[in-house]
Amino acid sequence: MTSRTAHWQAARLLQAEETHIRSKHTGRSYRIQTAAVGDPPPQGYPVLHILDGDAFFPAALSMAQSLLINPMTRSRAACLIVSIGYPNGEVRDLTQRALDYTPPLPETATEADRRQYGQADRFAAFLDHELAPTLAAKYPVNLKEQALFGHSFGALFGLYSLFTAPDRFKHNLLASPSVWWHNRRVLDFLPSALPADTAVRISVGEHEATAPNKSAGKWSPKPNCLPVPSNTSAQTHNSPSTPTPTTATPPSTPSPTTSNTSAKRGRRNKPAETKSRMPNKQEYG
Repeated sequence: MTSRTAHWQAARLLQAEETHIRSKHTGRSYRIQTAAVGDPPPQGYPVLHILDGDAFFPAALSMAQSLLINPMTRSRAACLIVSIGYPNGEVRDLTQRALDYTPPLPETATEADRRQYGQADRFAAFLDHELAPTLAAKYPVNLKEQALFGHSFGALFGLYSLFTAPDRFKHNLLASPSVWWHNRRVLDFLPSALPADTAVRISVGEHEATAPNKSAGKWSPKPNCLPVPSNTSAQTHNSPSTPTPTTATPPSTPSPTTSNTSAKRGRRNKPAETKSRMPNKQEYG
């Protein structure tokens, strides 16, 4: 067959399947892609949920396939990867993710803000009551080994979920969480304690020390980080590639920052400038 007569078609990811779910909780549709890597363990598959799945699922699947067999111990690390995205053909649906991934707004929020943000509770209900039963009907899953990966707004949802329903995900992998959003609204839900066996890894770029934050209608730089209580410590790993995840064991007044935070040297974000407009979701969401 010559190049002139070659027939091209959409490529498929090996081992991957997909379905669409229309949620009664959010009123929106979701593209769910899954891949069961390895044979199911006796307790069922550990599950990794990936937000913005249309962007991250291919890479996550490739890594999981590569890491299935440990070359040193020959042990097998089977898992179920679940990608949560949107069926519009885009890598990121900025409008829907802004609704799904942002915490409930305060009573003082404008109607314009309410049309764009603040439906994380509805999205969480979709995860708990619609997605989870769908997965359990198809795969043997380990309900005690559930993990979440989120980036930016996705990591913001991860923090909100961690603060309000810490038993939902035992492992939380949160990259560049948008803590700055709506005057650091997510910190209003910061709990006094977390389960001792909850694992949290928060990673940020080297130049993410400040980010725009809304205050009195204007945007000014504020730390894009979580508070560290005086009786806790946050360790920073300089290695950007393989920081060691740790288990957060909260003391009397804990914070998710009791887990390790890795500073990614390879990332070169420009420092945020003070702005007098709402930030573009493509830049900051």
